[in-house]
Parts: sequence; C-alpha cells; structure tokens
Amino acid sequence: MGPRPKFQEKWLSNPLFKDWLARVDRCPQQAYCHLCLKHLSAEITSLKRHRCSKIHVANVNKHGGGDHGRDHGGDDVEEPTVANEQEAGVLDGVAYATILFLVFISKHNLPFSMCEDIMALNKMMFPDSKIAAHMALKRTKCTSLSHVLGNYVASQLGQKLQTNKFSIIIDETTDCSTNKACAILVKFYDSVQHKITTALLDLVNIYDSQGSASGEALFNIIMDCLKAHSIPISNLIGFAADGASNIMGSMNSVSSRLKNVSPGISVFKCVAHTIHLCSSEAAKTLPRVCEDLVRNVYNFFAHSAKRKFEYKEYQVFCNVKPHKLLHPSATRWLSLHMTVNRILEQWQPLKLYFTNIFMEERLGAVDKIHEALNDPSVFMYLTFLDYILPKLNNVNLLFQSKGPTLHLLHEKIQDVYIGILSMFYNPVHITRSKLHLIDPNNTVQHIPINQIYLGAALHELFNNEVYQRGTLINDVKERCKKFAIVACVEIKSRFDMNNSLWRSVGNLQPKSVLSRSLRAEVSSLTDLAREVPLINTIDRQALDNEWRCIPWHPFNENINSVLHDAHLFYKYILDVTDETGAPKFACLGKFA
Repeated sequence: MGPRPKFQEKWLSNPLFKDWLARVDRCPQQAYCHLCLKHLSAEITSLKRHRCSKIHVANVNKHGGGDHGRDHGGDDVEEPTVANEQEAGVLDGVAYATILFLVFISKHNLPFSMCEDIMALNKMMFPDSKIAAHMALKRTKCTSLSHVLGNYVASQLGQKLQTNKFSIIIDETTDCSTNKACAILVKFYDSVQHKITTALLDLVNIYDSQGSASGEALFNIIMDCLKAHSIPISNLIGFAADGASNIMGSMNSVSSRLKNVSPGISVFKCVAHTIHLCSSEAAKTLPRVCEDLVRNVYNFFAHSAKRKFEYKEYQVFCNVKPHKLLHPSATRWLSLHMTVNRILEQWQPLKLYFTNIFMEERLGAVDKIHEALNDPSVFMYLTFLDYILPKLNNVNLLFQSKGPTLHLLHEKIQDVYIGILSMFYNPVHITRSKLHLIDPNNTVQHIPINQIYLGAALHELFNNEVYQRGTLINDVKERCKKFAIVACVEIKSRFDMNNSLWRSVGNLQPKSVLSRSLRAEVSSLTDLAREVPLINTIDRQALDNEWRCIPWHPFNENINSVLHDAHLFYKYILDVTDETGAPKFACLGKFA
C-alpha cells in the first residue's frame, strides 16, 4: 500500500479551490474547508467531490462565493446568491458558539461522544434559535475541530514566545489508556494582558516521539517543540520540574543539557514535590500502625452501605458530625493531614463501633483496627501529625497558587525550617548561627526531652493520667523528636538555605521595595541582576536608580491595596509616570 497523498501548495492558487481551501498544520495528509468547517483528505478527487457537494455549494451561496463548476461535466452551477445580513449573522453566531462549545468540552474533559446528544438537546431547548438549529457537531467533527483550535492557540502562543522571555515547566503524565505524555507549559509576562501567564504549549506522547523517557529523550522533545514554533532558545531563562533523576540529575538529564545549550538558565525543583518528599520521609519514623489505621478504617466502610448506615447511629450517639471517612492518596500531597484530622474527629464513635463488632466479626482488619483504636500511643501520634503536617502543607498551598511566589520562597522555607527546628533545638544557637551551618543531628544542641514542644493538644494529653503509663510519654516524645529531626535534615538537603538567588529575589517583595530602611542594607540590585544573566535587556544603572528612589515616591493610598499581591503591585508601579508622562519605574517593573 503506497503512501497517502499530501497537500499541494499549488492548490491554494487554483481558481477552483483558492476561495475556501486551507492547509492543516502538522498533518500534510489533510486539507480543510473553512466554509464548511470540515477536514478533507488531501486528494484532488476528494477536493473536487467536496466542491460539488450540496452542503458546500449552499455554504458558498451563503458567503457570496463565485463560480463553482462541476468536474469533468462542463455544466456550471448557477451563480451563487449573496447571503443577506441575517444569514451572515447566523453563520457568525454558529462559528462563535462552536468555538465556545469546543472550549467547554476540552476544559471539563468531557467525551466527544456527547456532542451529538448535546446538539439535539440544544435544538429541543431552544427551538426558536437559528444558531442552535444550524449547529451540527458529532464526535468526528468535534475531535477534528478541537485539534485545529488547539493548534491555532499553540501557534498564537508560539508567536508571543518568539519575542518574550519565558520559563518552561514540564511534567510527565499517564492517561487512562496508559499512554505516557510530557506536558510542556510556559510561564511568561504577557504584555497584552499585563500579567504573568502560564499556558500549555504542547502535550507530546513520549514513546511515540522518542521511544523512551530518558533525559535525552525529554530534552529532545522540548527542543523539537521550540523548533516547531520557531522559538529561539535565547528566550528561555528558566526551567522547573519535579526532582526525578532523568530530569534534575547532575549528569545526562534534561536540566544538565539545558544548562549546556543555555548557560545561565535558572533551574528550580518543584517546591510542592520537594516538601511532600520531606514529609513522607519524616513520616517513616513513626509506627506504621498509624498509617495502616487510616487506610484500614476507610477500606472497611468504603464498599458497604450497611456498615455506613450502622456507623451513623454511633455518630449521632457521640454527637459527632456525620462526616465521611477520607482516603489518604499517594498522589494528593495534602490528603494525609485531612484524613488524620477526620480520624481524630471521629475517634470516639469509631472506637465504640469497632468495640461492639469486635466479637461479632472475626476479621483480621477488624482486629487490627480495634487494637489500634485502643492503643493510646496511636492517638498521640495522630495528634502530633495533626499539629505538624499543616506547617508543611501551608507551604505547599502557597506555591500551588496561581500568582508569582518566587520572591516568597526563601522566607517561607526558612520559616517552616525554623518552626520545626525550634521544637527540639537550642533556640540560642539558632539565633546566633547561620541556618545553612546548623546540623539538626547535633545532639549537643538538642534541648532536654521534657522541654521539646509537640503542639498544645499533645501536651494536654501528656498531663492526662490515662496516658501516664510507664515510658509511654517518653517513647512518644522520642519518636516525634525523630520525626522533626528527619524533616529538618530533608528540608536542609533539598533546599539551599544560603541560595543567593532566593535571598536576593526576596527583596522584590512589595513591602521590601517600599522599605526605606532596607536601602542601607541593599543599596543596589546589581547582585540580583548578575544571578539572572539571561535577562540582559535591562539597563542596570537605570534599574538601580529606580530601586533607590522608589521608597521616597509619594504614592497615593491606593498602593496599600496591592501590597499583598506582587503581580498587582508591579502592574501598579508600571502605570506611574513622571512630569513628562514617561513611565517612572519601567525598568524595575519589567525586571521584576
């Protein structure tokens, strides 16, 4: 079987086709009729057949087209009539509604098989709407138009990146059909919308494209994507991804190759991934029974309506809210704290329920749950987790927000590190030492075990006679202390507390920018500009001049309303002008 015919450029100048035919990007075996909104096979006979079809001729008439003779027969079709304004408005409305529908389907990840039913439903709901009557979308057409719309959006994005500095974020994902894909996102300042924008540039099937998920393969995928959109590598100033070895390894990885082709690029590991790894590693120091209890309780009730109904009686008896029990997910970083909190909330009804069924249902899962619920140390460990996990989760929540957060990284990581370190470490030594030089494993600087702080709720339990059994309290304190030590060691190893870039970027916080006292300590932004050499379009002297004078600028009171949001703050100062009407802080605003 021979190769399929490809689109011929000469067709675009052929009088038979030039008014309605268009090429399809990235698919040379197809052509596109922009009057009928339909993909065609790139064969001359297919194009001629479509040209003479009733639907196409009708669309030509509506759009006021020219001669469209039938092939080989010599008989000409009648001169098309010019569509009136009302018909033209309906066609424009259909096109607009089609685009909105495609965006809705894609945004909510709905199956294309729904399209035909939704079109029929629209006609029934809006029988007086000409737009609904003229819309015709089924699965095949919806799929094709989605690809066309996606390619158009990607091409528009590529054009913006050709003239703007940007950063790349990649992540690997596996869909329901087990196809592994690499999502390539870009983050840049959109001068049209006046905001920092994150957008999907491409979604590439890894094994179809490269045959493997190695660092070299992923690097080639990125470079091929930039090349396809004619984006110069010199505009790439940052790269971020998770900490997998094939992406962030020191050798033979994506990041190492990007550093070779773009010296000076800023590379960041995903903060959310990293914090999650720190908390997961620290959680291994606690008894496994804590996590097993959370999972076993959920699994016991998950698939039994009868058990859930019976359990509600115990919730009512204990005057506890009838909340559902949650499942800790391995891929949802914030789920562990929510599940622990829910178990603690439901502790009394759970304890009563499993005590009552312990003798009736001789199941291994029931025995394990009953034993754990009657173990005071398990309740104490879960109480400690309920205190410590929010400290880590709050950092995750911050860096998963949509706005710019890089300027907060150094401060927030230091805060969570000091907060955990101060639970067991000598506070005087913390104050007098540089954080990156402190060794959490240095037992000389550890405070006595009876002085460590593990949260108010747990300290109340320590004073309860029920828990004052032998060495129970000391054993719990030792385990919890070990958790804190491992958490600090992991944070210190994964985050550079002495990173000059993170520390310097922190000066771009709105309150720091307007701080007059900070100018004595940070009189220039030259050090920060040196850390990001790829941003080389800024006049550094003009940048310093604006940095030094902005604290004394007489802003009006509206400035206070944007101090909490860096994006709004810099958008605000970019609009400030001098006596001549020229932007007064253009360099600082663009640099930030």
